[in-house]
Amino acid sequence: MCLLSGANKFSGSELARTTPEHLDIDPGRYRLAGVFELIGAVGLVLAALGVVADWLGAAAAFGMCLLMAFAIAFHLRAGDPFAPKGSDSPGWAPAGFVLLLAAVTGILILA
Repeated sequence: MCLLSGANKFSGSELARTTPEHLDIDPGRYRLAGVFELIGAVGLVLAALGVVADWLGAAAAFGMCLLMAFAIAFHLRAGDPFAPKGSDSPGWAPAGFVLLLAAVTGILILA
């Protein structure tokens, strides 16, 4: 999910052009968030494959948690609802879902 979301921030799609304005953030910072999403997703995949140490996988998971917490905060600041209600209000449920999954993944990696 984060591989697609991170890549979308560089795609030039309408969503990638309008979301930074909607969230009232600089487009460069929006793309930087995409870089962090991609790094976190790759870190989790590599940890799942056993290519990197467990602590790196846990760091990727908890870094993803932090990134999603910021995403939720920006969506709440923009007045977005929990669930999407059309294309003009994306909602923050996806970020909350990823935050939950990343937290559980990080805990399981360390267990």
